[in-house]
Amino acid sequence: MTTKCNTLKILKILLVTCLTLVTLQYVINLVAYSYVSRFFGMELMFRHNISLVQYIPMFGKQSKSFSSFNKSVSVIPPYSESVKNLFPSNTSQINRTTLNQSPTTAPTSPNISLLTKERVTNESLPLCPLVPPKLVGPLATYTNAISFEEILKNSPNLQPGGRYKPKDCVARHKVAIIIPYRDRITHLQILLQNLHPILERQLIDYGIYVVDMTLPTSFNRAMLMNIGFAEALKIYDYQCFIFHDVDLIPENDRNLYTCPESPRHMSVAVDKFKYKLPYASIFGGVSALTKEQMLKINGYSNLYFGWGGEDDDMNARIHRKGYKVIRYSVDVARYKMIKHTREKSNPVNPKRYKLINTGKARQDKDGINSLKYKVEKIEFLPTYTYILTTINQTEVEAG
Repeated sequence: MTTKCNTLKILKILLVTCLTLVTLQYVINLVAYSYVSRFFGMELMFRHNISLVQYIPMFGKQSKSFSSFNKSVSVIPPYSESVKNLFPSNTSQINRTTLNQSPTTAPTSPNISLLTKERVTNESLPLCPLVPPKLVGPLATYTNAISFEEILKNSPNLQPGGRYKPKDCVARHKVAIIIPYRDRITHLQILLQNLHPILERQLIDYGIYVVDMTLPTSFNRAMLMNIGFAEALKIYDYQCFIFHDVDLIPENDRNLYTCPESPRHMSVAVDKFKYKLPYASIFGGVSALTKEQMLKINGYSNLYFGWGGEDDDMNARIHRKGYKVIRYSVDVARYKMIKHTREKSNPVNPKRYKLINTGKARQDKDGINSLKYKVEKIEFLPTYTYILTTINQTEVEAG
């Protein structure tokens, strides 16, 4: 009887000990996560381009609280697993026949050779480091507009068209920044003043493309992004594309404007929304895709004239083709939104819900492969490339 009692006591002690250890480990995990993310600015994640839960072994699987942030978030793989995105074996220009338009010739310019031909890579230069050494993390953003001349003085290494590539190493990423635009000159000046220094520190081979459309057609943000994709590929052999609203200013240069392994939503935390994700499936504001991803998804729908719906449609397109949206931490993917009122030329789109509900049936025939537009002019300005287009809404909606 005594032996049996002793055994029960030992089992109780072991049970209490196990529960104590499990609780202790849970507390340590929470403290460690809070400490690292708050005091090191997610440095560990960016040093190897992986998530914190993957880097620290004690975390094991993602906790429910972390994964509930967005069910579509997945771990961003290390750069070493993204070779196909960094240096594709065949990056030929998109077939203009597929775009249903005739070739567009850029206007004559004394520097046109810099823009329409591949820049020669110096094979003696090393690859740029995986983690750019001059990144500073959180930034003080500029919210007062300065002239384009002053922007150029602050970024004197820019080439015509707002192009840049590192001088001392070979960039790992060739990126086109596509900005859908209408009558926001002050916002554009503020964005470029903030964005150029960030991209230069990130050691990216990049160009900035501002895509505009003539009046009186209702603004079509999604179609302008498709046009920017198509036109940028005629100018340079870009590997990936950042689609960027003109009123969003990045607040952290560790939010890398690089080629994503999977479509990446970049403007995760915006001050207007108290730095919280408005809803889990959001894909608007600033987003990144590779050329291959854009072609597989068939880009954005061309039918969203007016405000609203195109980003939710794009999120659905991404998931239909088997991709998952990835995001960086809210501590890093932070943006300040420039205050503005909605333009009268951009009314709410009354068809947006119907278009979203019928998106699956249209995806393979409504997008990059059905683009119809006319390029009025292309200007290779000192701090950006300006593309003015005309879109016939009736023709586009008729299909």
